[in-house]
Parts: sequence; structure tokens; C-alpha cells
Amino acid sequence: MLDPTVRRVLEGTSIAHLATVLPDGAPHTTPVYVGPHGDHIVFFTGPGMRKARNLRRDPRLAISIAPADNPFEPVTIRGRVIDWIQGDPAWE
Repeated sequence: MLDPTVRRVLEGTSIAHLATVLPDGAPHTTPVYVGPHGDHIVFFTGPGMRKARNLRRDPRLAISIAPADNPFEPVTIRGRVIDWIQGDPAWE
């Protein structure tokens, strides 16, 4: 279950920074739009993008969000990819 504070931030207009692991073990970060999808967090990426390739190889990730309404109270999330939504359902 998503914490209500995290859900509020995800439902806002904040930009998140996604951290993944490069093949050599170095960190890779990139800005992404994030949002809630039930009790999970979703973000969009193309299948050939570096972040997608990193996550298919190693599903661990970290997300940092500075809420637009209060950037001095950031939200950080660590976890792993549990599913990939593809095709038309992904565009929804």
C-alpha cells in the first residue's frame, strides 16, 4: 500500500529522478514523470532507452522526488521493477 504522503506527491506535477545501475555497476540517473497505478508506482520509458535496458538486466531502482509544492520535503523510494506494462495499456 502506498503511503498517503507518497501518493499525494505522485499525483502531483513533480518530476522524479530515477536511479538505475549501469552494466559496470555505476549509477545512472534520469528525470522521469511518475504516477500511481493502484498501489504501485509507474513511469514511462521506451524499450531501447538506457534506463529500460538497465532495469531489464537489474531491476533495482531508486526514485527521488522533490514535490512541486514543497521541494524541501523530498520523497525517496527504493525498490525493484515487478512488472512491465506494454502496448496500448501503457499509454493509458
